[in-house]
Amino acid sequence: MKKPILLFTTLLLHIGFQLKAQDTLTLTLTAVIKGVLQDNLQLKNAIADDQIAKYDYRQSNNLFLPSVNVTHTGFMTNSPLMAFGTKLNQELLKQSDFNTELLNDPDDRGGFTSKIELMQPLLNLDGIASRKAAKFKMELSKLQSARASEYLQMEAVKAYMELQLAIKAVGIMEKAYQTALLNEQNITNYLNEGLIKKTDLLAVQLRVNEVSNQLSKSKNQYRNASDYVLYLMNISSSTTVVVPSEQLLPNTESIPANLELPKSRKDLEAMHQATQIYKSMSGSSRFNMLPRINMFASYELNGLDALANEADGYMIGAQLSWSLFDGFKNIARNQKTRAEYHKSVTEEEKYMSQQTMELQKAFRQLKDAENNLFHSKLAVEKAAESYRIYKNRYDQGMEKTVDLLSNETMVQTTELSYAEAIFTYNYMKTYIQFLTTK
Repeated sequence: MKKPILLFTTLLLHIGFQLKAQDTLTLTLTAVIKGVLQDNLQLKNAIADDQIAKYDYRQSNNLFLPSVNVTHTGFMTNSPLMAFGTKLNQELLKQSDFNTELLNDPDDRGGFTSKIELMQPLLNLDGIASRKAAKFKMELSKLQSARASEYLQMEAVKAYMELQLAIKAVGIMEKAYQTALLNEQNITNYLNEGLIKKTDLLAVQLRVNEVSNQLSKSKNQYRNASDYVLYLMNISSSTTVVVPSEQLLPNTESIPANLELPKSRKDLEAMHQATQIYKSMSGSSRFNMLPRINMFASYELNGLDALANEADGYMIGAQLSWSLFDGFKNIARNQKTRAEYHKSVTEEEKYMSQQTMELQKAFRQLKDAENNLFHSKLAVEKAAESYRIYKNRYDQGMEKTVDLLSNETMVQTTELSYAEAIFTYNYMKTYIQFLTTK
């Protein structure tokens, strides 16, 4: 199976791509898929989004864990209130400091304060709902990155098949070109012998030019397909040409006709997770109207020198805060999040319905591709036999040149159509497997 493709590859490299230098990279489909899953930039971005969502969720740990702040402050003041309070905090207050003149017009007073503060949430219902939404978002991101991986696997298979189709097209056009050149040589000999008219030779030469142009286009299409495979694998090279080690053959794997859309498919689960996010956000906005309870504590050191502390003190307590009215801001936010939740439910139902329709459509397209594959194969066989008969009759002077050229074109056209039919048939099977992946 590999020998014909390697021989054709040698021929392909011989005719070249109008490049001064090029490297060949022979790859199997398995190697391409592995390279895509390891190095594809789109997949790396999806994994990065997954990490970002995980770290966002970690931030919500502040609902249960305390926050601790440490500060060390140096200052200077002559404010009556601040100067008196500073001296009091430093435990340096004397009876003489109660002199009204000193109280009203104190001297400059400075010092240093070291302080450690702790804040511990006790009850924060809206924050708990927000944490739940962040968890749903993290799970959503995981599902999206997993589905991106599945999609890129399908895209890698498609790109590889496009590469197989392109190299097959080059082979068909190269064969057609060699046939056209041979016919041109034979007809030139017939013209020299006076057996045909010059118009016949001109018609054949026109055919040679036409096939040569199509061959050039086929080579460019092959190079484009090669570049796309390299792009998916994140290989940057302007001189590397990918050569598939496997030929384009019909996929014999059977596809059950009763396959259904699995609810466990990653993108469908992701849509459900998105709905849950909006549901949690709606709950969070309602909880904004409820009170919050937080505990706080602080310990403070005061002194005249940066490293010396003459006095210390602490404070501990709890705070209940309740925003009773904020100009309908919370009410409007609650109404908005409820509307967004109902919209997400509708979007989920819409997406499920759309994907079900897409699967049914894919099954019909597979059936059409199967019929087209069967008839295309018959067309290739009949066109080849027709050309053989016309060629023999033409060599005997029983057929016109235009009929020979018409049959030659038919052989090329049917072979290309058959190759495209194989590609479409194989791709539809791959696409159905993608749609029904659990």
